[in-house]
Amino acid sequence: MEKTTVQPVRAVSGEAFSRKELLNACLWGVFLSGFLIGAGRGGEELSLLAGRFLDIRRAGDWQTAFISAVASSGGMMLILFVSGFCAVGQPGAVLILLIRGMGIGGCIGELYRQLEFRSAVLAALLFILPETIAVFCFLHGSRSAVRMSGRLFHAMISGEPLLLAPNVKRYGIKFLLLFLLLLLSAVINSLCTILLGPLLL
Repeated sequence: MEKTTVQPVRAVSGEAFSRKELLNACLWGVFLSGFLIGAGRGGEELSLLAGRFLDIRRAGDWQTAFISAVASSGGMMLILFVSGFCAVGQPGAVLILLIRGMGIGGCIGELYRQLEFRSAVLAALLFILPETIAVFCFLHGSRSAVRMSGRLFHAMISGEPLLLAPNVKRYGIKFLLLFLLLLLSAVINSLCTILLGPLLL
């Protein structure tokens, strides 16, 4: 009769919480902090931004909505991409995520301050539906930029050789996919403008 060996159950320790998971949690914390900061602040600049957002959606101007989404998201993603090639680019990558969170939170907060509840909910929905994809892209882009920058920084201070070509190839492909997802987000933004924008009062 064969003997069965029972494998000991390993206790869950802090080592199980990998650096990747810790980085994800930190980046989420940065984004949510920016969102809360933005939602709590007002001002003329945010009021004008929310007013322009409402004017474009009420008019059903999907072309302007598409162009402004591509220009805003694409420009910030390009800065994220470049920051990954800088050995000290990690703070810049994190700062972009914070600014994005502040922009989203500020715009949604201003919409709630300017509109009645029903219209505010609809306007927030118009804003959040495409931004969900954009936020996913920025979180992944920030993580990739931080890690790429970290590899360059480690190679610089340790003097160890860095296999740059395969890392750059993976990094470039990842950001190309993220740019394509941002285009999808801009298309959804345009569709929301056409279908839901005229319902705003």
